Amino acid sequence: MRLLFVCSGNTCRSPMAAALAEKYCGENGMPAEIKSAGTGAFPGMPASEGAAAAMKSRGLDLSGHRSKPVTGELLDWADFVIPMTPCHAQALLAAGCKPEKLRAFPEPVPDPFGGNTEVYEACAARMDALLPALLEGIAHEA
Repeated sequence: MRLLFVCSGNTCRSPMAAALAEKYCGENGMPAEIKSAGTGAFPGMPASEGAAAAMKSRGLDLSGHRSKPVTGELLDWADFVIPMTPCHAQALLAAGCKPEKLRAFPEPVPDPFGGNTEVYEACAARMDALLPALLEGIAHEA
């Protein structure tokens, strides 16, 4: 299954979600290709310091991450597209994402951008808690 996580700038939430999903899928024998992108991403930006630190505390490395905008090619590549909020879902639909590809977190994932370490840790912990059910549901569909 090919998963695309989408947030705004592709420097915080979606790279963290992608890293957490890769870890979960790997640990649970779920074959997956995982990418991330942003609805308003400026290409080539590294993950934010807060996102990198939150992932490092979980043994994950975002040092090689570079932001990329959502493209038609990425939307075509993905089997499932996972936006962080309903606003991202609307932007994806406007960009041509097929509605049947969209899968949502059970609740919107707030943007930690500009927050302190605790804000990033809370965001990562929330995604970590929500991802298993989301990924298991997607795996049963795939």
